[in-house]
Amino acid sequence: MSGPAASLSNADVQPRSAHKLQLAARLLPECLSLAFALSLAGGVVPDWLGVSPMEVLHWVVLTEAATLMFLCTVVDVATRLRRAPPWWAGVLLCAVLLLVYPEVPRMVLAALHEGMWIALPFAWSILERLREIWTVPAQSKLEKLRRRALTFGRLYSGLVVAGLFALVTLGGIVHTGMDFLQDAMFVVAPWFIVLFFGLSVFDTVRVHRPTFTARPRSLWHRIDAGQTAYLDPL
Repeated sequence: MSGPAASLSNADVQPRSAHKLQLAARLLPECLSLAFALSLAGGVVPDWLGVSPMEVLHWVVLTEAATLMFLCTVVDVATRLRRAPPWWAGVLLCAVLLLVYPEVPRMVLAALHEGMWIALPFAWSILERLREIWTVPAQSKLEKLRRRALTFGRLYSGLVVAGLFALVTLGGIVHTGMDFLQDAMFVVAPWFIVLFFGLSVFDTVRVHRPTFTARPRSLWHRIDAGQTAYLDPL
């Protein structure tokens, strides 16, 4: 056997109970996001949010677009560190990452203006990812491969789904005229959000399957070009 799986040791394989617990912990937020996307596609948004489905769709797309590259960079750095940095070095590294991706803190500030229902989960997700600078370096090689596959796979899924949406919208405009553009934004777009989160759920399950342990690779391995397996130390 060659490739990343060849160098995975028995220590990389978790006990079944720990493995199931980890899978459940990762599936929960993804399933909640998928359920929310389905409700959005059905035009159902809780009244207490005080916003329309289109406003929610707008923020879902913006937050994902603003953070995907940032999250990929955080995971790329975290999985290639030999050991967790001291707290001051980690804080400095986080500050540098936020300077490189200024759209992330800008999105947090913009979310604050819209309400805490957007700002709190968004800011929390960013802090949780930055925390991986300290937590991921000590994890097994298999877990690092999972983190890379999931994070970069999410980026590729976003690009593929956005490309499909653009093609469907263009095809609709060609066949029915510019009136289709309104349908694309109000009717079609939410179902592409469902597709995006559905792919995330599927990929979360996939990377915890024995087939991934035997052959770790991205869901979009033709696009990935070996990025998932790239663990060269910084």
